[in-house]
Amino acid sequence: MTRREYALQQADAEIGRLILEGFGLFRIAELYDVPRIRYCTDAQAENDVNWQALPDYIKAQGHGVITEGYLREQLADQCERILEKEEVEVTWLNAANG
Repeated sequence: MTRREYALQQADAEIGRLILEGFGLFRIAELYDVPRIRYCTDAQAENDVNWQALPDYIKAQGHGVITEGYLREQLADQCERILEKEEVEVTWLNAANG
């Protein structure tokens, strides 16, 4: 198992665990400081009728989207950085034991 495969496995496990606890993708992203994918600038959002119709508390959270695939990749990236920092070698034995 490669380090990337292990990181993706850990990301899947964490996302699954948090979803079972009732967290949504945006909340999980917030917990792990994963930025939203932005499809427009602030100026474009200010001119968007749909954006303007949103309540202020939602607008204060910012605009953007989170997909499960994107969140998975971002969490796996964080996991890989931790593994590199700790200089952990991923083998089949420690991957199987979590």
